[in-house]
Amino acid sequence: MNEGQQRALQDFHDNQCLWLARLATGEPQPQLPHPHLFAEHDTLAIRTGESGIIMLPYTASPDHASLDASLSWVRQHAVNDLLIWNMQPDHALDLELLARGFRVGFEPWWMTRDLDAPIPALTHDVTLVTDSDIEQLRASQIPYIVPTQLDSTRELVRQASSGEVVWLVARDGDTVNGQAIVNLDGDHAGLFNVGVDGRHRHRGVGSSLTAAAMQMARDRGARTMNLNSTPMGEHLYLRAGFIRIGNGMTWSASGMRARSAVNHHVHDLAIAIGDGDVASVTRRNVRHHLPNGMTAQELAARFGQRDMLLHLVSLGQVPEIISLWEVGLRDEAVAATSDPRARELTSGPRQARPLHLAVERGAGTLVLALIHAGADVNARDSEFRATPLDWAHACDKPTIARIIRQAGGE
Repeated sequence: MNEGQQRALQDFHDNQCLWLARLATGEPQPQLPHPHLFAEHDTLAIRTGESGIIMLPYTASPDHASLDASLSWVRQHAVNDLLIWNMQPDHALDLELLARGFRVGFEPWWMTRDLDAPIPALTHDVTLVTDSDIEQLRASQIPYIVPTQLDSTRELVRQASSGEVVWLVARDGDTVNGQAIVNLDGDHAGLFNVGVDGRHRHRGVGSSLTAAAMQMARDRGARTMNLNSTPMGEHLYLRAGFIRIGNGMTWSASGMRARSAVNHHVHDLAIAIGDGDVASVTRRNVRHHLPNGMTAQELAARFGQRDMLLHLVSLGQVPEIISLWEVGLRDEAVAATSDPRARELTSGPRQARPLHLAVERGAGTLVLALIHAGADVNARDSEFRATPLDWAHACDKPTIARIIRQAGGE
């Protein structure tokens, strides 16, 4: 990453901290101390309603004392969910938080754009939000809308008399079908909460919202704009002239897990698995599922611990085909397809089968091995209720789709 990209990431970290502080306090220029904000050695904790957010420092991993102080502050407010953000991958921090029971969150893809470059023309009607739009937004199916925050966000926009916060909506006639928020801080702008009603996607609405946001930011003096994208949205932003400059990490906890203290026994077991400390993981203390929602084998695979994976299988766990495959134990993964328990093992919140996950990864050899071994080609996951063939289409894997179709997949 070059110096300009490093500076863009620092700018976006600062802008996102400012946006979350504005959202939490309702103030265009939030200041510490504040009942909704807490700062400890460049770690910022924020409370918005019943949610807690921790923004970790940009330049280095937080020390455990700062992290513990931030978590303690958030938990004093009995939050129902908690999200931790880090701007860059961090192996040690990842393992520590997973060992504490946090779940793997989404992976932000940081993107940036020079606003001096030409901005694409709008193809849809995009305007500033009005009071009459709020109830439509509240009842809409537009992503990234938190109904309880709509009124306070509208009030924040009103108070930002210098245009520090701009809230845009896309319209189809009298119907609001998309939204975006621009957060300005000097000559830098952050783009947040871009969402389009699912019934209006793939029609250019998101592109028009993005173009309008860039124009609004430039008109208010911004020179650059940053955002975080999902894999699904990256192509939209690439077309708009953004470039990808890095990946972040997030971790989440909800319900009692967001408020609970660490179970030190389970913490130490998870650390041992992630570090590959085979001697510390025995038949007596090993668990199949950990409080972070992962299996022991998934955790070992996340940290590339091949020997630990084989050790867990030797302790009697059903082999997890995808975990074996991901750490390069390809022969072992293919061999495990002969075990019907392993072949149809569901995993993760999506309750996907190994065949679904092999499709998602584009692992054609493993797809063939699973089908040859008798995997159910029409099994459905629990999130999308989709078959492996559906996944192949969604992941743009035409060759794999043809293989599944020839095997009787529908």
